[in-house]
Amino acid sequence: MKFRVLKCILFTLALPLFFSFSQAADAQSSDAKASIYFDNGKLENGRMLIPLRSVSEALESKVIWNQSTKSITITRENTTIFLKINSKQVKVNGEAITIDVPARVYSGTTYVPVRFVSQAFNGKIGWIPSLYEATVELGDTLVRVNSNPGMSRERVMELIDQVNKTTNLSNYPQIRTNFRPYFTDHFINRIVNLDGVKDNRVMVEDFEDASVDYGLKIRQSEFINSETIVERYIHLTVENRQFMVKGVEVEVYPYYP
Repeated sequence: MKFRVLKCILFTLALPLFFSFSQAADAQSSDAKASIYFDNGKLENGRMLIPLRSVSEALESKVIWNQSTKSITITRENTTIFLKINSKQVKVNGEAITIDVPARVYSGTTYVPVRFVSQAFNGKIGWIPSLYEATVELGDTLVRVNSNPGMSRERVMELIDQVNKTTNLSNYPQIRTNFRPYFTDHFINRIVNLDGVKDNRVMVEDFEDASVDYGLKIRQSEFINSETIVERYIHLTVENRQFMVKGVEVEVYPYYP
């Protein structure tokens, strides 16, 4: 009979290093900057839109909204940007410019294209594809805006359940068909070639108040008897705006109380 004293699941955030589009040294220097995070970015036609007022305030810009003309004026130091909702025609210090995606309004919040605003203010823009996250470096401030919808409790349970199933692949004659909605192709090829995951076991099928905030790793820990503990790390990635398993590591070691 298995002795289980501990049964827990922890979700940890494993953020990749930020690199700007210029040099790695610039990215490393950003570690010392004040970092501000927003999780409500929007993607439209492959372009990231950011919440105007909150991001502008973070970048110490002044925003004026004209209700009658549905227009926005953003001023920072010697640069003034003028935009109108749903219009691709904008002005920077009075010069007319055409942008790819216009400013939009979602649920009462105005969104503007991050690349245009960043470049107009001479900022550095970055993109972390695995997180669907844009970064704007301006002066001593680094603003991160994430557009990923996050991972629901249901998705967490789905991925854990599917990883549990790899303990016995003989139950699934159509391995690729069964796991493709949950695992990357690379990981499916790996478990096919290795006949599963080494030392894998069924772990943590139920838990309460679980949450993941754009995490890229699920960590599970469980006693299998009074002297042995097993830890499993489910590594995640994002494909087509959906969290997928890209790898699993299992460690078994003695427990010393």
